[in-house]
Amino acid sequence: MRTSWTTVLLAFVLIASGCTSGGGGDDEVEPAIVARPTTDVVAGEPTPTPRPEGRVTDRFSLEPGMCFNRYDIYSPQLDELTEFTTEVDCRRPHDGEVYAPLDYPAEPDELFPGNSEIQRWANLECYARFEEFVGTAYELSALEIGTIQPTDADWDGEDRPGGNPERRVLCYVYAPGELLEGPMQNSRF
Repeated sequence: MRTSWTTVLLAFVLIASGCTSGGGGDDEVEPAIVARPTTDVVAGEPTPTPRPEGRVTDRFSLEPGMCFNRYDIYSPQLDELTEFTTEVDCRRPHDGEVYAPLDYPAEPDELFPGNSEIQRWANLECYARFEEFVGTAYELSALEIGTIQPTDADWDGEDRPGGNPERRVLCYVYAPGELLEGPMQNSRF
């Protein structure tokens, strides 16, 4: 089933410029932003430099009708990839638009069911709500279904503000290999 959008994100690396505190030794490494190119890259030509656009937000605070971009920051020094989400005006180019927030059916003390189980449940629930939002059947649409779902650490509240567990799954639409422009609700796209 068509549900993954992460392959769109990891296309090239932009070394971020910034100030560092301290003496600036030779072993200090700047973080990098991993993002998708906005144009096709022809071998030998310089790659356009994308800039993150929008207001940084908690991915689980997105609501239906909100548009967003997702970025990853890679720190070679820590060998760590950190994701962040920005809310953008839907009239601007964007990665996706949220159309349904869902509460995963679990008891408060229930253990994390696993990524596969949450994804299986989310696929069915997001598919059931797609046509009502877009205005056309999923099979006839150029849009794909994506999900923002809790990780094990989100589920237990380890990575959440105030330590509050996150059980919400967000359904969103996106176009493979390209950015969306304009709201997708009732777009029949």
